[in-house]
Formats: sequence, C-alpha cells, structure tokens
Amino acid sequence: MAGEMAKKKKKDGWTPITLSLPKAQVADVERYAKRVRKGNKSGFVQDAIEAYIAAIDHVQANQSSVLRTAYSKTVKEHLIDKQGNDE
Repeated sequence: MAGEMAKKKKKDGWTPITLSLPKAQVADVERYAKRVRKGNKSGFVQDAIEAYIAAIDHVQANQSSVLRTAYSKTVKEHLIDKQGNDE
C-alpha cells in the first residue's frame, strides 16, 4: 500500500521525502500544523519551505535590482563625465 501511494504521488508531480528534525521542532510543527493546516504536518512543512524559498528569491531579486541600479548609475555618470571631457 505504501509503495502504491509513493508511486501515485510521484506520478502526480510529488516526490515523497523523509525529514529528520529535533523533537522540539517536531512539536512546533505539530502545534502549528493543527492551527494553520488542520493537523496536516506535510502541508505545513511544504508551506514553510515554499515561504523560505520565496524569501530567498526575494532577497536575490532585490540584490540583483540594487546591482542593476548601481551599474546604471555608474554608466550614466561615466557618460556625463566623458561628455564633459569631450567638450
């Protein structure tokens, strides 16, 4: 039965994984899963991982934006300096 379930989940785009967590953290997962996911621990962990990845993506996007802005500013300043020196 468990093998059939794993095959079905894999076929539907899901891959089962096994996590090992400290007991205190498992207690937190169970407590919060009851509050926000009607006790669905797997769903709660999935939500947490998605939120963590989204936060990382957001930070990386902001860092890229900062770099693009700095590059653009530097290029503009260089062009202004060059125009001033050409005259």
